[in-house]
Amino acid sequence: MLELEFAAELPPGSQSLTVTSTLFVESSPLHRDQCEIDWNGAPPATKLLWSEDPTWVFRAGSLERPSVVGEFAALGVEHILTGFDHLAFLLALVVASRGLRALVGVVTSFTLAHSCSLAAAALAGSSRRRASSRS
Repeated sequence: MLELEFAAELPPGSQSLTVTSTLFVESSPLHRDQCEIDWNGAPPATKLLWSEDPTWVFRAGSLERPSVVGEFAALGVEHILTGFDHLAFLLALVVASRGLRALVGVVTSFTLAHSCSLAAAALAGSSRRRASSRS
C-alpha cells in the first residue's frame, strides 16, 4: 500500500480544488485511489478515483459529499457478480440448499464472514502503517 500526503496553501478566496490521479493506470487499470480532502477544519471529504473517473472537482461550499461507502458497496456487488469463483460458490449453495430460508441464511452468513475478513485485512494494514509511522 502506498500512502501520499500533500499539503497546499491555496490563494485567498479559493473555493474548489481539482484532483486527478492516474497512478498505476497502465499496470493496473482496475486500481482505485482513495482521495481525502481536509478543507479548513471541515469534516474530511473522501472519493475513489480510478481509470474511468480519475478526476474529482471538490467544491468547498457544496453540501454534497461523495459516499465512499456507497462506492465500495457498488465495487463489492461488481466483485461478486463478475467473480466466477463467487458465482460458482453461490450456485453450489443454491443446489445444496434445502429451502429458501436455509439459502438466505447461508448466503447472509457467507457475506458477513467475507466482509469481516476483508475488514480485518484492511484494519491490519492500517494499524501496520500507523505503527511504522511512529517509529
